[in-house]
Amino acid sequence: MATVPSLMRHNKLAMFRHYFPLTNDIFPRKSHNLSAGHSNPGQDVVSNRSSGPHQLLDEMLKRDVESATSLIGRFAKQNQHRQAIVCFLRMLFLDIRPNEYTFGTVIHSSVLLEDLHLGRQIHAYAKKISLSSNVFVGSAMLDLYVKLSNIYDALRAFQDIHEPNVVSYATLIHGYIKEGRFDEAGVVFRSMPERNVVSWNTMISGCSQSGKNEEAVNFFVEMLRDGVVPSQSTYPCAIIAAANVGALGIGRSIHASAVKFLGELSLFLANSLISFYAKCGSMEDSLLTFNKMREKISVLECCYLRLCSERTRKWCNINV
Repeated sequence: MATVPSLMRHNKLAMFRHYFPLTNDIFPRKSHNLSAGHSNPGQDVVSNRSSGPHQLLDEMLKRDVESATSLIGRFAKQNQHRQAIVCFLRMLFLDIRPNEYTFGTVIHSSVLLEDLHLGRQIHAYAKKISLSSNVFVGSAMLDLYVKLSNIYDALRAFQDIHEPNVVSYATLIHGYIKEGRFDEAGVVFRSMPERNVVSWNTMISGCSQSGKNEEAVNFFVEMLRDGVVPSQSTYPCAIIAAANVGALGIGRSIHASAVKFLGELSLFLANSLISFYAKCGSMEDSLLTFNKMREKISVLECCYLRLCSERTRKWCNINV
């Protein structure tokens, strides 16, 4: 078995040297019986604590990018992100070339591990094999830099993407808003080839949460003029912004829009409306909204109690 220093000289692994405390996991000394392998990476092998990530990968009868990525994904879904990274490094050691889905998963694991250095190394390797321009990989890197680094790194990742999509743009906009750079966020927003409800929500919520209430209201009005149908998450931010500037007329229009497009209002949105009307001094509207929600809650309570009664009766019949 080659020594760790010799493996460090291997280009694919040298950049991940800060993870070499895990070398016993990545480069096991014991040989494994491949005949007892797992042919199906979708099996719940991840929960087998007696096997390390390297062993689960080594024992697969079919070791290719799909099976390795599936195994990495299993670790990630079970919040075993460190093991997902170990499996990724073992994958590189076995000369299995990652694809965009592999990178997307391990980059997300780096975010949850709050390991910016690891994320940078994964980004460097993605560049090395010409995958950093892929929109899936690039958007994942963009998300990492927005959450763990700064807007400059995020912007470079965005510029590397060959064809940014709506998610890429929305993430970059969020990065600018996070740093209070609303003008740049607006420029990126206006430069989008296509704006959907996600991008509009990013601007509305970002402005509302940062105290830019008039801007948030204006974006909502412009959104409707552009014919974009708001989602459930659009309205609370718009209502809160309208309340903060005392725009009763606009708030009523937002309320009417919510009824038109959503029909049934969520409890959270109803609470926002009750608070909005009270804050604007329209206690009649506030009470009316409250009473409507109370009627719905009463109906739900009756339905729930009836169902509970039926279940109790059935349980009693079974246990008599």
